[in-house]
Amino acid sequence: MLLLLLACSSGASSASGASGASTRGIGLSGGGITGLLAAQCQLEHLHQGNFKFSVPSSTITTATASGGTLGYLVYHSTTAHSTASDGSTGIKPVTYPPSLNFSMAYADAKSNVVPAGTTWWANAINYLRNFSSSNSFSDVNTAMMDPADVAAPADDCKSWWVDLMETLFGLGYGVAPSEMRTSPSGDALITFAALEAKGCPIKRNQSSGVMQTAPEYLHTALVHSTEGGATLTAELGNGLTLLPSSSASGLSLLAASAWSTAFYSASIVESSVQYAAEQLAELAGKGLLMTGTASIGTGSTQQKAKVHLIDGGFVDTTGIVALLQRQTSKILVFYNNNDALAPAGPSGQEVATFAYLFGEDVPTDTMNTLGGPRFTKLFPNELYSSVIANLTNSSRLFASLKNVPVQVNTWLGIEKPYVLEELLILSNSPAAGFLDSFADPDIKANLSPLWPNRIPITMSSLDANLLCWYERFKLDRHADAITSFFQG
Repeated sequence: MLLLLLACSSGASSASGASGASTRGIGLSGGGITGLLAAQCQLEHLHQGNFKFSVPSSTITTATASGGTLGYLVYHSTTAHSTASDGSTGIKPVTYPPSLNFSMAYADAKSNVVPAGTTWWANAINYLRNFSSSNSFSDVNTAMMDPADVAAPADDCKSWWVDLMETLFGLGYGVAPSEMRTSPSGDALITFAALEAKGCPIKRNQSSGVMQTAPEYLHTALVHSTEGGATLTAELGNGLTLLPSSSASGLSLLAASAWSTAFYSASIVESSVQYAAEQLAELAGKGLLMTGTASIGTGSTQQKAKVHLIDGGFVDTTGIVALLQRQTSKILVFYNNNDALAPAGPSGQEVATFAYLFGEDVPTDTMNTLGGPRFTKLFPNELYSSVIANLTNSSRLFASLKNVPVQVNTWLGIEKPYVLEELLILSNSPAAGFLDSFADPDIKANLSPLWPNRIPITMSSLDANLLCWYERFKLDRHADAITSFFQG
């Protein structure tokens, strides 16, 4: 188990409504360690100044969820920010892999040796290897809920997961909570979800996996960051406001990273036995869920509700919803989830994340969106088949849509219909011929069979480096479309 620090964050939270429409938006999906590492390499490749589609300095809104949130924060926290409000640079030197070379030797492909004074870009995996040796999320959750493995504070701060995030940033990358940064030139929308306690344990349809009371008790939520993280506001959907006196309302980028990534909540809130144990633990201030108080309504109709702040993937793991809430004109989504996409969604593969956005009825689970096709639909159903076909085509892995109608969806906070000018999605599926292009057969032979999109918790140095090269490879393959997206 990771070393858990005992510091408790504190502070007041504020709420605000959605800001105005933005021109371009990037979505960095959830996906555990895969989402974290893929997002880092994608941002590094997009922003390097000598590359043809280097991101311009104009404002770009970035929406993140779960692992994508961590990758985004690691990248910007280890990159110089000249506009930091406290005058600090926020820079922690990180070394990324060299350019892709299919002639490289296996020994070089698996190397994590970097120059003195810098940090290996995927250093997070060194602090996750002891987390669990299991390939099962359910096993991981069980291990995490063992009181012997969880160093919960003695007071009522309940900050163990926040402490874990602090450990990841601090020991992994030398970044203290006060040094965490978002992009200095564009807003960040860090997605999480607010689940009302009175809707727990959640009831799911046995065949589809959809949460039957999702529209009533499960709410979209995000932390809105501006000026590189100098200004933060919490926005909860459906009229909820997180109260400053709440035990979970210490609003900071560290707290936002914890709320956005709390995947472990799934097995607790869907089990009557585990949720009952959680309620008892909370009475002693030692529960595992990050719990707060929200107000609903205004004036004489105002009520208070106990809410659990949980992984953004419960509502949307792509980042698309947060961008549509702001009527963003053009959206580029990096789907980096550690679930394998599939046209038909057989066991062990996942399509609900995208299928529900198009109103397509497929199964889901508590690692992914729970609203179902009826309440999550945003786009015309007839577009779905071509989208999923392109995302799972090993020779393409890329979907491009123009002038997409976006419908009103009050549950997801889409208040007005509009036309999305452009929607680009880059998939996480394996690309035809990529691994066979390496001259050294030991590279492919030693790679995890779960690479690149089914790795649950952590990976080897080889897996990580290959993932970074793979993200660059995919971006380069669609450079023309992505260049046009940023320069249009």
